[in-house]
Amino acid sequence: MSVYLATDIGKKRRINEDSAGYFYNQSGQLLLIVCDGVGGHQAGEVASQMVRNHIGERFEDSQFDSLDDLKLFLVEIVEEANLMVYQYGQDQENLFGMGTTLVLAAVMGQKVLVMNVGDSRAYLYRDHVLSQITEDHSLMNELLKTGEVTRQEAEHHPQKNYITRSIGLQSDVEIDSLIVDAELDDLYLLCSDGLSNMLSSKELAEAIESTDRSKLAAHLVDLANEAGGSDNITTVIADVFKREGE
Repeated sequence: MSVYLATDIGKKRRINEDSAGYFYNQSGQLLLIVCDGVGGHQAGEVASQMVRNHIGERFEDSQFDSLDDLKLFLVEIVEEANLMVYQYGQDQENLFGMGTTLVLAAVMGQKVLVMNVGDSRAYLYRDHVLSQITEDHSLMNELLKTGEVTRQEAEHHPQKNYITRSIGLQSDVEIDSLIVDAELDDLYLLCSDGLSNMLSSKELAEAIESTDRSKLAAHLVDLANEAGGSDNITTVIADVFKREGE
């Protein structure tokens, strides 16, 4: 099992409001996290770091024998993180309205549990095909589903980056989750929209095909910057299930 992480401020932002990490718990299970902060001043940076640190630290102290227990625990600590960020934003006038997206993936045996809030994404690369396995909680995704805009129109829409869910903006939070049955040679890629807005699924897949895995995360960040780097760029990549001898 190999994990690679890369993050960059990009070419247009003054600070990096993304936070990411990977953590192992007492049972040796792996958790990947990517957060993309939202809010004025440095509020987004504070929110994303708070969520990453809280979830990561709580996970490191945990251990599980069943997937159901793992899921219940992750829902609980995401809800804790949401309330913590919300209350902190209410108490600190300069941080009012802060929040963050969240996408995480936890590996337990041959199962991968994925959760998300907002538009940070999880992709699965399997059998030379890249698939987005999370659904964006964004205005554009809602408009695409109802047919009000085309994918081409969505690319340049003035409200392209408006998210409909986030951690910390309200006292409660709705969390999406799914379970993937893992297979040999699976690659899991989590990222902020600073990567997915700059590179299409086809471009991401081509980079995965042509790049050494140990250099892939940094290479994707470079490609996003070359494409304009309009936002902070973050990705965490895991080769979770490799073939014998690789």
